[in-house]
Amino acid sequence: MPLPVFSRNQGEIARTRFAETQAGFIEKSTQDSVLRDVQIAYEQAKTNEAIVRHYTSGYLDSAKQSRDISEFAYRQGAETLLDLLEAERSYRSSQLGYRQALANYMVAVQQLRQAEGLLK
Repeated sequence: MPLPVFSRNQGEIARTRFAETQAGFIEKSTQDSVLRDVQIAYEQAKTNEAIVRHYTSGYLDSAKQSRDISEFAYRQGAETLLDLLEAERSYRSSQLGYRQALANYMVAVQQLRQAEGLLK
């Protein structure tokens, strides 16, 4: 007939098992968080790259051509100074938008690299 032996460390053993289980859940949560950060950073980089491509695929060129046409028309006396200034403002606005999109893309790529570094 087996006799149960009372162990004074049963409470500590149970507490250690609980801590081990809790650490496993925390590890899984951290891994999921890192993977989510990588996915978000990748999507942001992809989106910002598409915006930059939109600017470089012709939008900047058409804004420059529009400004050049307005400048030519002004020199020929077909437009007013206000029309020329409006065309220049529009051109500079498109240049600013391009530079902001490029900066956002670079930041997103850096965040992606940082998130990837967390995986290793």
